[in-house]
Amino acid sequence: MSQEAGFLKSPQRGRRLHQLTSLLVLITAPAMLEGVHWLLALAAHFRPYLLVAWILCGVAHGVQRSISGVLVAAVTSAFLILGLQVDPPPQAVSQGDLEVMQINVEMDAEDTAPLIEHIRATNPDVVSLVEVDERWLKALTSALDYPHVEAHPRSDFLGLALLSRHPILAYEVRDLTPGIPASTAELKVADRPITLTTLHVLPPVTGAWARSQAEGLHALAAERSKRGSRWMVCGDFNATPWSRAFRTFVAESGLSPISTGGWFSGTWPAWIPVTGLSIDHCLIAPGLRAAGASIGPSPSGDHRPVSVSIDTSAP
Repeated sequence: MSQEAGFLKSPQRGRRLHQLTSLLVLITAPAMLEGVHWLLALAAHFRPYLLVAWILCGVAHGVQRSISGVLVAAVTSAFLILGLQVDPPPQAVSQGDLEVMQINVEMDAEDTAPLIEHIRATNPDVVSLVEVDERWLKALTSALDYPHVEAHPRSDFLGLALLSRHPILAYEVRDLTPGIPASTAELKVADRPITLTTLHVLPPVTGAWARSQAEGLHALAAERSKRGSRWMVCGDFNATPWSRAFRTFVAESGLSPISTGGWFSGTWPAWIPVTGLSIDHCLIAPGLRAAGASIGPSPSGDHRPVSVSIDTSAP
């Protein structure tokens, strides 16, 4: 038997590669079946890294002249790419007049000073924060000179806060699902109102939390008609752009995600420079236009801040 016939027919030459490929199939299959069970959906967040693994696998099969292995890797990579469609970052074709920073402060972060210094250095117009407790709120408000502050601190990781240089005309906090709050503020920017919702839904690490995440995002999407065309949603979604939960929310809400880059522009965990997951997002309704977006450094906690520039002058 020719050892160049492919990894399926050359056990001596391709045994280890065959075993590795089989393992990769078992790991990748859940990412393709995320709608079946919440546990399978967790694998979908890692699609970019599975794609890299399959490309390397295909190269290895090519080196061994394994046509069948190359075909398996190519087909699987194609399916993964189809599930990884993300918008490019916004082009600076317009001048943003509203700078918004979204950040999960990590309630248990020991040192609040690095984040405070980062906010002071970048000087956004509005800072939307989650995981805010009394300690964080006191540190932020005492060190920063934002004239308009609204907050809903909590002793768990579901506290919310909003710091603004623009007047906050109204502010409300209500539960998306029982015990999971979101805040909505009406800001006056250039004499026109903008609605900003801040949220932090549960990570889908159990069946109950996965249902809470899906139900919470569905409840928020249902508010689209009453929020108008100048609505912005920012927060920790605990979902990547290619996950079923996030894609469903985008479809139901009609909001447009503001892309901060490609597949590897992760915001969590902050201490991993390349292989993090993009789970912190800002989205806008058609009455607003994205003029820029970026991901900052890891100033204090386990999340990187997302900064977006918004053009609010659209009719």
